[in-house]
Amino acid sequence: MSVPRPLLHAPGVATPALVRAQTDIAAEQAERLGLSSTAQQFLGRVVAGSGIEQRAAVLPLADVLHMSTAERMHAFHLHAPPLAERAARQALVNAGISAQDITDLIIVTCTGFRSPGVGLAIAASMGMRDSVRHMQVGFMGCFGGVTGLRAAAGLACADLEARVLLVCVELCSLHFRPDADPQNLVAITLFADGAAAAVISCAQLPGAAMAAIGAGRSRVIPGTEDHMTWTVTDSGFAMTLAREVPDAVEQAMREFAGADAAVILHPGGAGIIDACVRAGVVRAGEPSAEVPRAVLREHGNMSSGTVLFVLERMWQSARAANGGAPYALPQPALVTAFGPGLTVDSVMLLQTNVSSAAERHAPTTLINASA
Repeated sequence: MSVPRPLLHAPGVATPALVRAQTDIAAEQAERLGLSSTAQQFLGRVVAGSGIEQRAAVLPLADVLHMSTAERMHAFHLHAPPLAERAARQALVNAGISAQDITDLIIVTCTGFRSPGVGLAIAASMGMRDSVRHMQVGFMGCFGGVTGLRAAAGLACADLEARVLLVCVELCSLHFRPDADPQNLVAITLFADGAAAAVISCAQLPGAAMAAIGAGRSRVIPGTEDHMTWTVTDSGFAMTLAREVPDAVEQAMREFAGADAAVILHPGGAGIIDACVRAGVVRAGEPSAEVPRAVLREHGNMSSGTVLFVLERMWQSARAANGGAPYALPQPALVTAFGPGLTVDSVMLLQTNVSSAAERHAPTTLINASA
């Protein structure tokens, strides 16, 4: 007897209301950090090459820079749950179910910690049952969303009646620090705030499923453990990004992706996308590269949930092109993200013919996201 595969439904996404142009943020950073002319030139080059036009944050930069870590965690406690709830509610609409239907709730974050945390807060505010099972995936960085998808798929396979809600919420702006170190300047130029959520189940739900979830693959790149770090300090979490990261990603992706699937890419930065183009796993000018670039351009890097923003953009674009018909994955694809380790992590998305009852026979024209 074949075992049903877990199904991924279209993500819901949310960003804070405070949206600023990348150039305006950089100008304020230079002023408030008192950067030297040399540091300002460096920051200008980073901004010009970032591929980002605007980013959202829960608080103004001036409010964050001199906060203690305790104050930043309090801000996370105040601002993360409502942002997470907005994304979660849209994910439930896309799956065609209610909060009362959720059996399992997974929270992914690397930017804030408190217990009870975001999961219990949104379970209560959304009216979930008190029997909902909770899990939190923490401090895994940008590949945390992939880890969350794998965890959700495992829970769905363990209980074929489960309806799992995965929520990634990251308030990266709460960790912008008053430090002129070049690695800090790079980090505060790339990262932004956002939340993304999706429902995963083995059971068919009223909403059409985007894809089935397979095992995927993972790799820790040898000798790169210091290339990307995320450390707790007294003034927030400090991130370091070595200049060797894009080259390491390019080399790893040449061997990692293979020819058996397309790649749906976490847009960690313009250099990461360019590295994957050079590796041949996504193609410049085609959706496989340009959808991640669009998400990066409009939102910046929102850490764990960013790849779900890419999936949501693919789903929205296909539905618009098909007159509202359901999106179906055109071919197997590796949802791939990168994080500390350096870790390259992925889950496989597989084609599925499962759709909602109302849309089962609707025609579709697929948007090609192939490598």
